[in-house]
Amino acid sequence: MNQRRFLGVSLGVVAVTLITLAVQDRALADAGCSATSGSKTVPLIELYTSEGCSSCPPADRFMSSLRGTKQIVPLAFHVDYWDYIGWQDRFGDRRYSQRQRALARHQRLRTVYTPQFVVNGKDTRGGPLRQRIQRGIERAATTSAPASLSLAVRAPSVDRIDVEIGVIPQQEDVLETAELWLAVYENNLGSEVSAGENRGRALEHDFVVRDLRGPLRLTAREGSTTRVTITQQAGWKRHDLGVAAFLQETGHGAVLQAVAAPVACAGD
Repeated sequence: MNQRRFLGVSLGVVAVTLITLAVQDRALADAGCSATSGSKTVPLIELYTSEGCSSCPPADRFMSSLRGTKQIVPLAFHVDYWDYIGWQDRFGDRRYSQRQRALARHQRLRTVYTPQFVVNGKDTRGGPLRQRIQRGIERAATTSAPASLSLAVRAPSVDRIDVEIGVIPQQEDVLETAELWLAVYENNLGSEVSAGENRGRALEHDFVVRDLRGPLRLTAREGSTTRVTITQQAGWKRHDLGVAAFLQETGHGAVLQAVAAPVACAGD
């Protein structure tokens, strides 16, 4: 299997970094949840992982350790290209494999691999992983964002989630070369694996991307409001769902801004 061993990640250094980040403003409205990104870049941490990858469980545990940290936006994309070795990842999706491959082409990487951490659109391999992630977070925290994002989440029925995304550019023409994406993620997930490299293991996951929408239409150069309706699928747990929006340079380039909000506070 062409994959890289996950280097054990100590949370101590990363935790100190996270404390120094500007806290996102977040308010709960009577009819829903809202969140804003603020003036600094909020780091988007992407993990490409698979239940069929024996090196991935430590990476999954690291992602779970980020729960409760409001200054970053973590997303775990389960790929499907390891399914053939004996275990089909029920969270895997070809779209996420395609996203990872597109990112690899953009950065001229020779291969895709799991587990892969990407911070604000940039691969983190090479050197101690914890230092790579820390540097990416620090860089984002001190960078004035070219745009700010806002989210408003409402759940008017048991099978419907309405999301409104506001984009306000802070730099001229930024929206002409950017794409807007929306991810639905879920926490408190797990599987009892009975085949493949992780056979006999109980795996736990958080920030698992359940749906990805984009690129979404940006309506105006001076600012944009985009509305998306999501149909809640069977098996999704409403109280464990969240939505994340991020603005990215066209063609899977650098992530310019990110924001996330839970669904549970939106009510049923």
